[in-house]
Amino acid sequence: LSAEFEGIDFDKENPEVTTFAGSGVYGGTNGSGTTAKFSYPRGITSDGTYLYVGSGYGGKNVRKIDLTTRNVTNFAATDTAGNSLGHLGCVQFGLTTDSTKSHIIYSGCHQIWQLNIASGERKLISGGATFNYPRGITLLNNKLYIMESAAIRVIDISGGDAGVVETLSLTFSGYSFLPQFYYSYGGITTDGTYLYVAGGKPRIHKINLETMTATLFAGNGQTAGTADGQGTNARFKALKHLTSDGVNLYVADDHRIRKIKISTGAVTTLAGSGSSGSDNGTGISAEFNTPYALHIEGSALYVAEEEGHKIRRIDLSKKEATAVALHNLDDDFPSTPQ
Repeated sequence: LSAEFEGIDFDKENPEVTTFAGSGVYGGTNGSGTTAKFSYPRGITSDGTYLYVGSGYGGKNVRKIDLTTRNVTNFAATDTAGNSLGHLGCVQFGLTTDSTKSHIIYSGCHQIWQLNIASGERKLISGGATFNYPRGITLLNNKLYIMESAAIRVIDISGGDAGVVETLSLTFSGYSFLPQFYYSYGGITTDGTYLYVAGGKPRIHKINLETMTATLFAGNGQTAGTADGQGTNARFKALKHLTSDGVNLYVADDHRIRKIKISTGAVTTLAGSGSSGSDNGTGISAEFNTPYALHIEGSALYVAEEEGHKIRRIDLSKKEATAVALHNLDDDFPSTPQ
């Protein structure tokens, strides 16, 4: 994955946090940037041109944000016959795209749906299967991994259409007490090889899909807190969604964004003071109001702020190196004064 994000400074500290879209007032008003309104945004993805934001309680439309102009509109969905859908019928918790970025995939009404970005057509891709509060989705090798309450489900979409829905059967290794995925808010992502998931407890698990083994990656699950630290010495408070650039995990945790270096398990606080609010700023001087979903596009981390009704932007870009020409003073002046 890291090759896809070559504009990112993977060791970035004190990044700038700004408001990308949303006035902070609940609603569904379209508009430019901070004139638009959102309703408890809980999912976010992108095709490289637009951000697509899932609406929470009271909102039944995927919102579309132009990454260049920041203009916010509703995604125009249709049924399979081409008839316009006034709304999608329920909230959208988890959003991702397929490998070609031609379809949005989301969970809603305890099922998994697909939206064709070009035509707007909506299709059910989970067949007759039902899910128990599926709130997060990630894509790896053309398989959708869906985090629901109490289980991880998988759908193979390599055939381009609905696939068989299965439940991962996992072995848990090295735990003093077995993890429970109950009450998960949908925290699931991949670094291109492994899955990383957050269940209902304040800890993150790493899943090897070849051996179907889960191990404890960060946090201890018994003690909630905000302490940074190494692996299981770190503490988490209220885990929501995760994303990855292949080098780091980025985690929405209460009113903070945490970062975990995958190679070492070191957990730090990237941004957010821990106080509920929407103040812009750098690093931990900024505030968040319940960040829920995360997505990296280009050199920015976009945050769907559930209670703040905003989309925030965290700048992860590399600093431009300024070329400084050094001159030998003996060469700058003539040997014989003029």
